[in-house]
Amino acid sequence: MRGRPSVVVRAVVAVLVVLVTAAACGGRGGKPSPPTVSTADVAVTAAHGVTVRLTDGATLVIPPGAVSGNGRLTARISGPQEGTNLSLDGQSVTAKPVLTAAGSQVSFELTGAKLVHPVSLTLPVDPPALQQAESAASEPDAAWLAFYNAAGHRWQYVDSRYDPVTHSVSAQVTHLSLWAPLTFAWQQIGTALRQALTDLLSERATLTACPKVNGVVISDSGGPDGPVTGCASQTDANQLTVTITSNRGYAMIVPTPNGVTPGPPEYQDTHNSSRPGRMPSESWAENILPRLQASPIRCPSTARPSSSTAPPQ
Repeated sequence: MRGRPSVVVRAVVAVLVVLVTAAACGGRGGKPSPPTVSTADVAVTAAHGVTVRLTDGATLVIPPGAVSGNGRLTARISGPQEGTNLSLDGQSVTAKPVLTAAGSQVSFELTGAKLVHPVSLTLPVDPPALQQAESAASEPDAAWLAFYNAAGHRWQYVDSRYDPVTHSVSAQVTHLSLWAPLTFAWQQIGTALRQALTDLLSERATLTACPKVNGVVISDSGGPDGPVTGCASQTDANQLTVTITSNRGYAMIVPTPNGVTPGPPEYQDTHNSSRPGRMPSESWAENILPRLQASPIRCPSTARPSSSTAPPQ
């Protein structure tokens, strides 16, 4: 069925595979297809290279001239496994992974020779690993190859390309070790984003009772649970202080009209600017009001008849 890799299950006892790639086969003169096994121990020569294909579809192609001399190549799907619930830098984590395995780990070991040129590695990708990726599952970077860096205790990514038709990821690699296809931990990321969004929208500031100022009315146009709330206070006859408070779990840009002076903020990184698109006569200062925090605005006595706090623009 198209869209899923074929899986060949074979019971293998003491498998020893020797592939003679120099021999031509009959028919049209093509090379013989290498058998598929779960473990391979093959001879490799500098003159002819070798191709190994394992039962899950993992394929390693060593072209002629890519090794320094004659040697042996061991490849296996089973064996020591490293954790693949990972942070963004490839280190194993126990909670909230960002990356995860998208298929089986495959180990390769070359003895008696070394690689002197890149070789082609293709590993299958399990389609359910990309099920939560939706449209991103058809992108060439939906999955990628990584090798386990034992010295750094982390998985290290290499430049690779995912094929959504064959459900495999390929790369030219310069060394042989433990390899695996990786992708984002789509389900865990989605759950974390939904939880973060819920928390963001449900957070509210701890509000305090507003003092009474004679002749001043505070109107919260956003209602009792509006995004911004305000209180007025007065320290002298010529100045009124209106303190606005963010009542949401996210920062806001709050416009300050001409004629009033922003007071010292109760937070860092105040930002003043002119918003693009405003006419010169609408030159308001803008201040960043961080989540769940307050900022005072000092008004001259001429601004005393009424004051209101409106949702930020």
